[in-house]
Amino acid sequence: MEFVPPLKKAMLQAIVKMTAVRIAVAKSVSTTLMPTLAKIAVKAAIKADNKA
Repeated sequence: MEFVPPLKKAMLQAIVKMTAVRIAVAKSVSTTLMPTLAKIAVKAAIKADNKA
């Protein structure tokens, strides 16, 4: 096994952890916005349908 300096090892661990956190945040943000975006799209479609 290759020797990895402690600072480099810590940096690699930090990058992996930050990536996991960013993915989790992105998933939680996008799932909470989806119902709102769907409601907006449906309202727009209903308005367009009523005008047609």
